[in-house]
Amino acid sequence: MPDRRSTPFFFHRNYWLVQALAVVLWWVGVFTQPELRRLTLGSLPRELVYADLLILVAGGAVAARSTSHRWSAIAGFLVVVWLVAAGVWTWAHAWTTPHAGLGAVMMGLAALASAGTLAAQLQGGIPWSWLIIGPFRFRTSSEASMVSLLLRTALQILVFWTVFLGMVPWLVQSLERQFDLELPWMHNPAITIAGWTLFLSAGAIGLISGATMVVQGAGTPLPARQSRRLVVAGPYRYVRNPMAVTGIAQGVAVGMILGSWMVVLYAVIGSLGWDGLIRPAEEADMRARFGSEFDAYANRVRCWIPSLPRSGV
Repeated sequence: MPDRRSTPFFFHRNYWLVQALAVVLWWVGVFTQPELRRLTLGSLPRELVYADLLILVAGGAVAARSTSHRWSAIAGFLVVVWLVAAGVWTWAHAWTTPHAGLGAVMMGLAALASAGTLAAQLQGGIPWSWLIIGPFRFRTSSEASMVSLLLRTALQILVFWTVFLGMVPWLVQSLERQFDLELPWMHNPAITIAGWTLFLSAGAIGLISGATMVVQGAGTPLPARQSRRLVVAGPYRYVRNPMAVTGIAQGVAVGMILGSWMVVLYAVIGSLGWDGLIRPAEEADMRARFGSEFDAYANRVRCWIPSLPRSGV
């Protein structure tokens, strides 16, 4: 059985416990707050509380506190199966009625988070091999002309903007409207103007960062064609991951422009996912390729919060 003191094991067990507690608090709210019931349960029977208490709460408690890794994983599996089944039911209900929309979103996020936690628990840690495949597998760029690398970088940015700043936000906003979860105050003209300002300024910095990666690093932002040299110039002097920071800022900006709090939430969740899943693998790869040079750079320049360069940068 894994060591209880190990960080991954500690995280897995406490995730199940926190989720079980959240379920209890949610059901208390459903029985005491009519508006919360409408938004999250709609006309679905309140008798679901019995299944939730048995599977999500009792199962979560077993997954969190069992001394047997096997029984903990089995309990976690049952929790994931119930979340998926109940989530599909809630989504179908929310799709045909203006009620339970928030519940559908909550169930979807809980199912994804629980499935990820179970996968990490079974693997003894985050399953990097499942995440970094195909075009996302880390490879150093081969010899190529600067024009070729610039074109590849422009194409990568165009695809990223189209998919993650266009198609996905459109889908998220469509769900928000379908589930009747819009917040009227988000459509304030001041928020829209601020969103466009943030989008354009962050986009400009992102483009400069991509060009700097090509010129200084002889590579592209895509993991499959990583820079051949460590880049510490341009925006990289102020923050280690300027393209990730600006991409997330643009996601928030798109939410502001569309007046969609769910798109803003999508960008925030994306930042947490990138920081917890992608960044550790990316930095481990850079540490393996650049050694002490990267360690010195990482000690001087922050990952997320831009700051004036310290001595030696």
